[in-house]
Amino acid sequence: MRVSTIIPTYNSESTLAQAIDSALAQEIDGHEVIVVNDGSTDGTAALIAGYGNRIRQMEHPNRGFTRSRNPAAAIAQGEYLAFLDADDLWLPGRLELTCAALDRNPYATLAFGDVIPLHEDGSRGAPWVVGRAPSLSDLFMRGWRIYPSAVTIRRSAFVACGGFNEQLTNFSDMYLWMCARELGVFEYITEPLTIYRTLEFSRVGDKYGGGRKAFTRAVRNRYGRAVRPLAAEMDRVLASSLVAKAVMQRDRGEILPACRTLVRATWRSPRYLLQCGLVPHLFGRANRRRVIGTSSTSQGVEE
Repeated sequence: MRVSTIIPTYNSESTLAQAIDSALAQEIDGHEVIVVNDGSTDGTAALIAGYGNRIRQMEHPNRGFTRSRNPAAAIAQGEYLAFLDADDLWLPGRLELTCAALDRNPYATLAFGDVIPLHEDGSRGAPWVVGRAPSLSDLFMRGWRIYPSAVTIRRSAFVACGGFNEQLTNFSDMYLWMCARELGVFEYITEPLTIYRTLEFSRVGDKYGGGRKAFTRAVRNRYGRAVRPLAAEMDRVLASSLVAKAVMQRDRGEILPACRTLVRATWRSPRYLLQCGLVPHLFGRANRRRVIGTSSTSQGVEE
């Protein structure tokens, strides 16, 4: 078996079929698709069952995507592992190009490409262009915007890294990329082949803020002070998201909740708030555009 695609899903009935279909449509020999139902309570189980023996199926109580990918990887038969989130989808050639890149370079541990953002209103944005494969030092600076749905990793490297760190509720992907980069180089595919469903920027701070501390502790234990720039950048992005949320709350007349959100943002990154200017004019129209505009440069948060 050449490559195994792993799709974890939790209550993704509305998008899962698109993801599975895009994986099955990949024109590559020796390909299997493993779908892991992470304790869904909607119609996901029935949808998966409808694919029959076209896919391999796993099911377990809800444990989160990190703990869903690892069991699937353990039964995967492919030389390479490819990941696809249930709300993302692949364009033609996604597997062929990443697998070919790994075939060409035995020193590469993973191959990845750029993504095309799919916004909540259904519109597609311009591709998020990374530009080149990162060094380990690059990953220490800002995470480098490598998304799981855009990655194919050598199975031997995945095993050597211990898979996804199950102690991390968020950012386990970033941690795995760092470990994989220790073992070898990355291959970068310049053609965007993954469509990535984005999260409204004002919601990023709430979704990912809780996992930042555990992630920072893990990378500091492994790499020491070298990851301080990454920790600071993550705090800036999370604080920026919270400020965007506060502005929206203010615009709805929710003054007290907006103040509470700003307190959280200040705790997350005082330096960012100083740069924004945490004064009454923060809620003016010009500054609103400035705050919301930070989302265009804050695409590095994932999982």
